[in-house]
Amino acid sequence: MKFLQAYLSCRAGAWLLAGAAGWLLAAGSARAQLVYADNFDYPDGELVGAANSPWEVNYPPADGARVASRRLLLTDARQESVRVNFASSYSSGFLYARLTVNFSALPSGDGNYFAFYRGNNADNLRGRIWASTNGAAPGKFRLGITTLQSPASLIAKDLDLGTDYTVVTRYEVKNSSCTLWIDPAGEDDATARVDYPADATGWSISQFGFLQTAYYQAGTGNYVGTLTVDDLRIGRTFADLQPPPRFTAITNAPDGTIHLRAVGRVTTSHVLQASTDPQSGNWLNLSTNIAGAGGLLELTDPDPATLPARFYRLIVP
Repeated sequence: MKFLQAYLSCRAGAWLLAGAAGWLLAAGSARAQLVYADNFDYPDGELVGAANSPWEVNYPPADGARVASRRLLLTDARQESVRVNFASSYSSGFLYARLTVNFSALPSGDGNYFAFYRGNNADNLRGRIWASTNGAAPGKFRLGITTLQSPASLIAKDLDLGTDYTVVTRYEVKNSSCTLWIDPAGEDDATARVDYPADATGWSISQFGFLQTAYYQAGTGNYVGTLTVDDLRIGRTFADLQPPPRFTAITNAPDGTIHLRAVGRVTTSHVLQASTDPQSGNWLNLSTNIAGAGGLLELTDPDPATLPARFYRLIVP
């Protein structure tokens, strides 16, 4: 039986095996050095107390930060705030967070924050991610960030309800400066970015959390609206947060070429390499490809037909 095998490296791995019975995809291998990650793959219902959930109540009452269809659901109609503990406390360097948000109801009043870092064993909420309609066109909203106090610094970009946005934050622990990006291509992307200045009051950070309407804010009229959160990743560098590229399909074309499909990092170069023996360390560069919309990569090996086996991997330089 003749096999073709595809291997994906760059901090994470995925193997594609081709055989007579069809294609088999199995993922695994090393992962980025993350502080915490959560895809909210819990049963629908309360987040706190769900099977295998590490989340706990930050602010009572315990009235429902909920999971719905594998996303965290936050709404200003409820007051529960939740947090998760890091394995370590951080007193220097940077913390980065990446999450996917989708709003279904607009913030009201001046808006409010829905995500935060929490001080080590103290209710000191830092690096607050803010949602507001201030400055936005009717029916739109904006996102921003503040170290501690309002008003937040908002990105001057109107956002739509019912749309997924990738939000990335950077928090400098020692001086509490913050940065927020929306759908960034990289750390130097200034397309949709805002910075909040340092306040010189560093605080050790050991938790991350989400807020709905804090009990002490009820009745103010400044609320966050309704949103879902998914794909939470927290790390020490921007690169830690990026999902690793992965192969999704491999096919034999009638002309003898091999076609591969992968998902990588949007607007980023990926090098497709091949080897007849990956243990040898000898890899041949086949092509350099820039991922398009949604990170899609369409790849081709033009001449594998005479080989008994072929191994592939994607490298992000």
